[in-house]
Amino acid sequence: MRTTCYNLPGICEVRYIAVAHLLPYLVEKVAAGAPIAVERDRSQNVNIWGNPSCVAEQKDSNNGRTESVTLEFNTLSKVPAVGVAFLVRQASGRWFLIGTKEEAPVVSIQYNTGETAGEAAVHHVTVTFAAYKALLPVAV
Repeated sequence: MRTTCYNLPGICEVRYIAVAHLLPYLVEKVAAGAPIAVERDRSQNVNIWGNPSCVAEQKDSNNGRTESVTLEFNTLSKVPAVGVAFLVRQASGRWFLIGTKEEAPVVSIQYNTGETAGEAAVHHVTVTFAAYKALLPVAV
């Protein structure tokens, strides 16, 4: 079994968008080499705090390849846990989409309170998604 793992460096912006606003069959379109676009006006900005990370892993599965992506970030914003996909922008300006209309990613949110009185509560968000191609390059 062959496995390939890579990181998405320099994440400077994270946004979420309702999966209802996405076009259908985006994974198949990317696999066929077709460019895809997402409307930025339909997405909501997430104020990220700290250093977000995005790791993608490709491995052989059932006579094919499967890619799984894990996006982790801290935020003071409220992030919906269901029915949303995530847009990630690198410092280079490239955008990636995690999630599709047919299958939304799994969102796990942990609430951490501040260490002393007066510190804000931080939400640690973990987004996981698996598909034939899970980290989709998009134009925004």
